[in-house]
Amino acid sequence: MAHIHPARDSAHQRSGYILGPHIAEELQGNPKYLESHMPGFDPCANLQRQSDDLAAQIDSFNCDDYPPHTNCDKILADMQQQLDRIDAELADCRANPGNYVVGYVGAEWNSGEPHDVGCSFTAIPREQDLAAGVIQAANSQGQNVIFGLGNADTHAVHWWHPEIVPGAQSLEWIDAVNLVYFAGHGKTSSTGLSLASTDGQCSVWYQWMRLGVQYLRWLVLDLCDGVSDDINVMQTWWTPTRGDSSHPNQSLHVLCTFVGPGHVNDSDVQRGADFINSITAGTPISKAWLDAAFEPGLKPITIAFGVDDADALNRLNTETIANAAHNPVPSDSLHWFWRQ
Repeated sequence: MAHIHPARDSAHQRSGYILGPHIAEELQGNPKYLESHMPGFDPCANLQRQSDDLAAQIDSFNCDDYPPHTNCDKILADMQQQLDRIDAELADCRANPGNYVVGYVGAEWNSGEPHDVGCSFTAIPREQDLAAGVIQAANSQGQNVIFGLGNADTHAVHWWHPEIVPGAQSLEWIDAVNLVYFAGHGKTSSTGLSLASTDGQCSVWYQWMRLGVQYLRWLVLDLCDGVSDDINVMQTWWTPTRGDSSHPNQSLHVLCTFVGPGHVNDSDVQRGADFINSITAGTPISKAWLDAAFEPGLKPITIAFGVDDADALNRLNTETIANAAHNPVPSDSLHWFWRQ
């Protein structure tokens, strides 16, 4: 397997992925996300709290609370200077809220058996624990979890593109966040993933997806047969990354999955949380997945996209959530690493 180099831009690593100034207005007006899953969402809320708390401290300042000979005027001046800096940043946030939105994350999982949908598969209860670890880690790292849906609440239309399947909603779900983590069953021969929902009769076919034409940058498919074998990559993922009419031959940046069988048990239920913690610490996406997902019997793989092989290879080696481009990337070339 090829060697993965460490990130080369560590000076710019930070916990979060800063988006363009347009996205906050779009998402704030989207009731499927912010009203349903993040009521009252405000990307400037943390700055507002800092401003309010410091202003209250200034208002209640009493020099009698300090030892004699304390220079209270200097303390007050310093506090006021700090408040002015926070308020200036807050004003910029109110004017450009999208620049202050970090790390939109979505998670879906199937841990139970489907009921009354005309299909069946075996329950894997630990998938819910795995997905819960992803959500908890994202929250603890300051990422904004836009949706976390499991079992019967998951739907094929969340994944399918409306140009391919009329009425599909990928631009409002999977492709409205930066990173999606799915934990559950994959279809044999790497043709799709399985959901316990009626709209796809349990089947979410990859060929009906157009991944990354909007905001999706990184996708983790924690399932069996993300690719059937390491020579099956092009056959499986060429069509889902061909773009749409507005973004021809453009796609997400990096896809993480397994070659052949995958599983989750007590020993590896933490891999999703480990992956999230690693990428928010600045580890390249590819290396973080191969490290978090590897154990004997499993063969994790990462696939990157680019204008040519060198571009895709560079993305595998260096792409982090801090230095990723804020748009889809060309999908003319695919390059992949696997580990076993």
